[in-house]
Amino acid sequence: MRVTANSIKAKTFRANKELEKYTIDNTITSIEEEVFCLCENLREIEGVEHLTSISRSAFEGTAIEKIALNPLLEEIPDSCFCKCKNLKTIHLPEGLKRIGNYAFKDCHSLQEIFIPDSVEFIGESAFEQCINLNKVVLPQNLKVLKEGVFCACTCLEQINFPDSLEIIEDYAFVGCYELKTLSFNKIQHIGKGAFAFCASLQKITIPPTLKELSDKIFVCCSDLEEVSLSEGLEKIGHYSFEDCSSLQTITLPSTIKTIGKRIFWGCVALEKVECLPVIPPQTRTTIFDIDDISIQAFVPAKSLKLYQESKIWNTITLSPIL
Repeated sequence: MRVTANSIKAKTFRANKELEKYTIDNTITSIEEEVFCLCENLREIEGVEHLTSISRSAFEGTAIEKIALNPLLEEIPDSCFCKCKNLKTIHLPEGLKRIGNYAFKDCHSLQEIFIPDSVEFIGESAFEQCINLNKVVLPQNLKVLKEGVFCACTCLEQINFPDSLEIIEDYAFVGCYELKTLSFNKIQHIGKGAFAFCASLQKITIPPTLKELSDKIFVCCSDLEEVSLSEGLEKIGHYSFEDCSSLQTITLPSTIKTIGKRIFWGCVALEKVECLPVIPPQTRTTIFDIDDISIQAFVPAKSLKLYQESKIWNTITLSPIL
């Protein structure tokens, strides 16, 4: 029997193209994995608010437009609403603790999401390619944003990171074309390519808690004009600002020890680099485009000779900081 006294068994209606509406009996408190998965014509499901347990991919690929969840629900599992391209409205209950990997991936109609403060975990690619998502409220106690969590959310303009946030993993916001400003308070790690191809990003402020800019972190942020790097930053990874074609000036703090390759390649508007380290930062290859002869670098006066003797820095105009 596929439906028991209090649950619907796995894959009961999977890929049923005839199913357009279904009412879950109020005695049912749980549904197993893929129960309604790929029911592409299923537009309305009643009784979801009775469920205290939902398994992975339960509603994946359905045509539902809205859904209400039980206040006692603690987890939205992996791929639960993945590819629900018509889903416009969902209220996440206070008490929810976990949002699984790919939970809302490809929900193309979802425009805003308010994640309650009770949520402790948001999985990889949870909101990837939610292409109309423009407003996100993150929980105030969240510590980690997983890989690809908001990747290719092309309408997302602003996101406020809570003070508790410590880690943003690889490619978390890659391709968020409309994202305009970033500000972090206590961030300790930002992963590779996390904000790559954020073409509308104009301003970045990096706090002193961050010791390293990972590879490709801001590559192809073509509107980026203002970058504030704090003392405490020690390493800038490969291609970090490559093709940031609006960047005109930047100051590298005195704590910088290592610079990756081609960090300023394609920065066609870059005119001035203020490099504060007394000892020229280590790098194995060129950091400037071979055509960037117009760039002027200002370095500590007592270190001018060291920079002039560097094969990397002596390719551009060097001047002492007065």
